[in-house]
Amino acid sequence: MPQILNIILLVLLIITALAACLLRNLLAAVIMLAAFSLIMGVMWVVLRAPDLALAEVAAIGVVSTIFFVVTIFKTERKEE
Repeated sequence: MPQILNIILLVLLIITALAACLLRNLLAAVIMLAAFSLIMGVMWVVLRAPDLALAEVAAIGVVSTIFFVVTIFKTERKEE
């Protein structure tokens, strides 16, 4: 069972990483990065590293996402 869970999490990580890279909408890309971080946090829990999971979710998943979203809304967008 843990191997199946690892495979599912790895596939989800690949999908969210590719989506974050390929999306043209910055807000959607930031949401994908947050999802990537949350999935990575689950992966750390499965690998029995709860301290890394907490750091991943708290620092990268929450704080970085807030910084990115605030930055997106405070800057001007230039449409192509």
